[in-house]
Amino acid sequence: MDWFKYIRNNKIPDDIPRNPAGFYRRTGWKDWFDWLGAEKKVFLSYEKAKNFVHTLELSGEEEWRKYKKGLFWQVLWWTCSWTV
Repeated sequence: MDWFKYIRNNKIPDDIPRNPAGFYRRTGWKDWFDWLGAEKKVFLSYEKAKNFVHTLELSGEEEWRKYKKGLFWQVLWWTCSWTV
């Protein structure tokens, strides 16, 4: 469940701020990824992504949609723990 769903459903404990970015801005706030313990996704540049896609020799949008349901996300991006 994501952070905003917790807020909407009032599932945040009383001792955790509803707006941590504002509350901790002067005392160590880094970013939402750090707060949530999540990893950022780093995407290829447009040119690198385009060059990769051209190597697939897809014939159009329908083939692209089928392809991206498969291994697309594993190939085109990777997760990392550093700030971009």
